[in-house]
Amino acid sequence: MLKLMSSYKSLSNEHKRSKGKRIMMRKLHLLDERRAEEAALCGTRPEAQPILDRLAAIYEELKAAAPQGRVLGALRGIYAGSSLLHAGHVLHEASLEACKPDAERETGYRERNHKYAIQRLKKRLDGLHPPHEAALVEHAIQLARDAGFSSLAGAFVDAAAAVASTHLTALTEPEMQAVLDGSSGAPDDRFIHVAASVYPTFTAHRDLEKALLSERDQLLAQLMEIQKVCEHSAETFYPDANSTLRISAGFVDGYKAADAVQHAPLTTLSGLLDKHVERQLSGADMEEFECPARLVEVCKAKPAVRQTPVNVLYSTDTVGGNSGSPVLNADGEFIAINFDRQRLGLMNEYKWSSDFSRSIGVDVRYILWLVGSYDSAHHLVKEMTA
Repeated sequence: MLKLMSSYKSLSNEHKRSKGKRIMMRKLHLLDERRAEEAALCGTRPEAQPILDRLAAIYEELKAAAPQGRVLGALRGIYAGSSLLHAGHVLHEASLEACKPDAERETGYRERNHKYAIQRLKKRLDGLHPPHEAALVEHAIQLARDAGFSSLAGAFVDAAAAVASTHLTALTEPEMQAVLDGSSGAPDDRFIHVAASVYPTFTAHRDLEKALLSERDQLLAQLMEIQKVCEHSAETFYPDANSTLRISAGFVDGYKAADAVQHAPLTTLSGLLDKHVERQLSGADMEEFECPARLVEVCKAKPAVRQTPVNVLYSTDTVGGNSGSPVLNADGEFIAINFDRQRLGLMNEYKWSSDFSRSIGVDVRYILWLVGSYDSAHHLVKEMTA
């Protein structure tokens, strides 16, 4: 289970994020709002309509190509899929890319990225769990068969046997490097044969998506230029702050999550203990509220400890990548570390809401209590507060 934990956590987190966005799209009536904005824009700037029509057509083409993309993704082992199918794809593609001048290769196979590519491949193969790997391979191949990928018919006989007999997992870093730089061809392995058999289909699908997304980005840029000069546009256009240090301001603030459901801005150890006990009593799948036994014992033995603040909500606008940022109060004092958004705040990439968008930080008082009282590292607390 330890080998699979990282993948499980990552997929679970993305699942929660996607569900939160869908919930908020409905709650904020985002689609209706966007449609009204587009209608108003086309009413004053008719040249926007052909752009919107073409964007709609592009999204329909991407949607139509998605089922094939799902199969090809499974055969490449993406999104925590089969590590062996992933390795087969990478080594096969690397052997082809190595024949090109470095500047013409796909970015991941250029010389400057060889070390990183090897590290990623080794990590995937070292973390392989054979029973789980066999199930992933079988699933991917079944998807391919159901989709009519007849070229896979002779790629291998039995998925479980393939997992047990493959020698891809025994490849050394020099052997991988030799494939990447072209001094050696791809190994003779059944998973590389699978990759070779579907590679023409993969490249056609990849190039189609690239072309559609490139056209989409150009059209979106044109649409934004029209919006900028439109007198009736409700949009506020901010400077591009990508790859820069930025500061966002807000207030410590709770929110009304739903009818008759009000969330306060602070949680405590008492609340965390309650959730832990409720999880045990109900058997609910709430593993994020599973506390270490010693923490439970301390909370039960010392009532005052249960009032220690744990998390704080604030209306500061944050997005993915802001985790770990310091949260400061009006006096510039460090009060928390930003680490998440509540589920209703997962829409921030599309629309920020003063009613629902909240970020979550771990309260510095909880950090100091954990380090000093719970773990007895008082010297570290003294250093941090000096």
